[in-house]
This record gives sequence, structure tokens and C-alpha cells, in this order.
Amino acid sequence: MTMPAIVAVAVVAATVAVVAATVAVVAATVAVVAVVTATVAVVIATVAVVITAVVAVIAVSIAVVATTAVAARLGGDDGREDRYGKDADTHQAHHSNKHHR
Repeated sequence: MTMPAIVAVAVVAATVAVVAATVAVVAATVAVVAVVTATVAVVIATVAVVITAVVAVIAVSIAVVATTAVAARLGGDDGREDRYGKDADTHQAHHSNKHHR
């Protein structure tokens, strides 16, 4: 083999090595992008679960407040007592009855 042929083979071998290294870097980059994409998907799913939980808590709170408001409008025992320890609703009804005889 002549000197120019040896140099040409060396140049081709070096070029192949550079191409192989570049392919390895690209493959590693693709793997990193895949990991980052998977991590972002997990974060988005976690945020969605948290938002769903917060919305559920708010909905339950609104339902409790609405139920309490409806119960208060409909009357019934609200748990209050007058200063003598009697049920305040019964006490008020007693006074109302006295005035309407």
C-alpha cells in the first residue's frame, strides 16, 4: 500500500469513528428527551389529580353550605339553646303560641 492509500484509509476510519460518536450522542440525546417527556407527563398527571381533588373539596364544601342553608330556611332544630338551657326553637314556638291565642 502506498502512503496516499494509507492516509486515505486513515481518513475514512477517522470519519467513521466521528460518525459513530455523533450517532451515539444523538441516541443519548433522544433518550434524555424521552426521560424528560415522561417526567413532564408524570408532573402533568399529578397536577391534574391535585386539581381534581381541590375541585372535589370545593364542591363538597358548597354542597354542605347549601344543605345547611336549606335546612335553616326549612326550620327545624338548629341546635341552639336559650339562656335557660331549653331548645331555642321550642322556646320561640312557645312565645309565638302565647301571642296567637
